[in-house]
Amino acid sequence: TGLGENTWSDECYYEYSIDYLPNCSALVRKKWKYMHWPTHKYEQLFDLENDPFELHDLGNTSEVGDILKEMRARHVELYNKIAESESNTTKPICKKGSYP
Repeated sequence: TGLGENTWSDECYYEYSIDYLPNCSALVRKKWKYMHWPTHKYEQLFDLENDPFELHDLGNTSEVGDILKEMRARHVELYNKIAESESNTTKPICKKGSYP
C-alpha cells in the first residue's frame, strides 16, 4: 500500500538537550509552535504561518491566550505519555511540574 494523504500526524512533539543549550521540548503543528524551556521556566508560542522564522514570540500576548493554553495542555499530555511509557528506555528531559 502507498502512503495516503491521511497517514501523517498533524503534530510533532520533540525534546532535545545539547551541551551548550538549555533543555527544550516543543509541540509543532502546521500553524503553531509551542516551546517549553524547563530550566528557565519559560514558554514560547510562534505563529508559523505569519512568522515562519520564529522572530515574534506570542507567548506573553493576550490575543493567543486560548491557543497557548491548548498547546500547553497537549504538550503536557504528550510529555506524560512518553514519561509513563513502559517501553520507553529514555525518560523525558522535562520534569513534572516544570511548567510556568
